[in-house]
Amino acid sequence: MIQNIFIENFSHIAKKKCKILFSPHKDVQKDIANLMERKEICEKELEELQIQFPQSEKMKKEKNDESNKIILERNEMNIKKKKCTLLKNEFNNNR
Repeated sequence: MIQNIFIENFSHIAKKKCKILFSPHKDVQKDIANLMERKEICEKELEELQIQFPQSEKMKKEKNDESNKIILERNEMNIKKKKCTLLKNEFNNNR
């Protein structure tokens, strides 16, 4: 009874193609199974990260917008203070 026989095209020697029949050893099959399991775990982690990434980017943008708003408010206050000072000086000079 023949199980797990594979055919692979091999073309690495002198640009000639040939077909190779092979049957992986049990240890190789275990390694392949472990790698496939690890691949599934990594793919699930990747999917979770792809879901979380837009959320974190949105939070980062909101925080940045909030910081920019605070900076703008401070700048506006400074401008108003300077304007007020200039108006006071002008008023005092015109008296």
